This record gives sequence, structure tokens and C-alpha cells, in this order.
Amino acid sequence: MPHEMYLLSELQELIIVNNTLSGTLPETFGENSTSMLSLVLPGNELVGTIPDDYLSNSPLEVVILDDNQLEGSVPTGLGNATSLALLDLSDNNLDGVIPDDIADYESLVELDLSNSGLEGEIPDGDYS
Repeated sequence: MPHEMYLLSELQELIIVNNTLSGTLPETFGENSTSMLSLVLPGNELVGTIPDDYLSNSPLEVVILDDNQLEGSVPTGLGNATSLALLDLSDNNLDGVIPDDIADYESLVELDLSNSGLEGEIPDGDYS
């Protein structure tokens, strides 16, 4: 993925669906975009891990990264994602366990971790 794309500090939505977008998610994404509200990249060929900055202290409300080849665990920064309403990491190659405190995130209303490779159960929460 071209790293220069993330120098667009005023970009609010990035939506690239079912393309052959490949590579890793840049580590600096969270630092360079203070206005990004939606990151929607399903059905691509993305690999690597999801950087913690994507979900910690960012204004992101929607993160849809399903149907890629992402690895690793759910980012530890999820606890600081105060605006996150929708998180879809389904159909990836993640590992580890589903965080127990994921149900505590008051803004999260939709969560899909199906076929993600994560172990455990989604804790009770108010998801639609």
C-alpha cells in the first residue's frame, strides 16, 4: 500500500473494497491522520499486523478489515478507542484470544471476529 497516501491529514474516509490492494498497513497511519473516521479495506490482500495506533487515541469510528490476510492479535490500543462503533476483523489469520474487556467499550455497537483465527468467546456486550 503506498505510504504516501497516509500523508493526507484531512482524509476522513478511506474505502477500497474487493481490489488487489496488497502489502502491510503503515505503522504511521494513526499519527498522520487526525480526521480519519472510516477505514474500510475488506476483500483485499493485506498482510502483516494491525498497528496499535489504528485503534488507540484515534477518532476512527469504523474499521472494516475483513477478508484479508492480516496476522497477529487484536491491537492492545483497542481500550483507548473511545469513538469506535464498528470493528470487523473477520476472515483473517489472526491469533491469540479475544480480549475480555472488549465488551466494556461503550461506543462499540457492531463487532465481527468470525473466522478470524482468534480463540475464545466474545464477551457479553451491547452489540447489534
